[in-house]
Amino acid sequence: MAISYYHFQQDDAYVLNEDWMMNAASTTKVATAMLFSDLIWQGDLAWDSELPYNESYYEAGEGAVTNSEKKAAYTVEELVYEMLTHSDNTATNTLTCYYIDNVVDYWYDVTQMSGLDITNPEIMEGNFATTDIMAHTLMRAVENEQYATVVAIMRNAQADFRLKMFVSNDMAAKYGSFGAYQHDIGVYFEGDTPLYVVAVFTENVPNVDAFIEQLNLRLLEWQG
Repeated sequence: MAISYYHFQQDDAYVLNEDWMMNAASTTKVATAMLFSDLIWQGDLAWDSELPYNESYYEAGEGAVTNSEKKAAYTVEELVYEMLTHSDNTATNTLTCYYIDNVVDYWYDVTQMSGLDITNPEIMEGNFATTDIMAHTLMRAVENEQYATVVAIMRNAQADFRLKMFVSNDMAAKYGSFGAYQHDIGVYFEGDTPLYVVAVFTENVPNVDAFIEQLNLRLLEWQG
């Protein structure tokens, strides 16, 4: 297990195995959404820009892109929404393949979104991360205007699940689920003010949903 917790308003922090690299599952979809927000901010794309779909992008899972009749192209807005709200793998693949084909090194850029000085080359070779990488990625998301749409989608997603079980829309969160790897990352808000960020990575933890729910409940009680 690994945990990274940082408070925005106070000098509070708690970390446990924060540099333990493991499969990040779907938590890196936040960084993917942020990469496309940067492209939009720079004027290279717009939210209504259409990205081409290829049947090779299909991957089973949840979400409207994966489970509906396929279209020749999808807007960036639709793909990002389905990726963050329903963890849609086909939407994610459509985004990542566009980035790989038209921009630069996708996994490198996903990792660098955290702003940390990352020296382990293995992290940049696939879907790997640490809780500190994901926590700092979320910090960047809530502290920069160009990611407001990403944060807003995350605040409305994942109702009553893991980090959001007791907080409704007061938390922007993104879970990850891949076999033994069960994670969640999020930022808790008081109104529009971010109070703390927490990233939780687990491997083979029993009753993991309840564990993450109770962990965040204790963090909420700690704030009081």
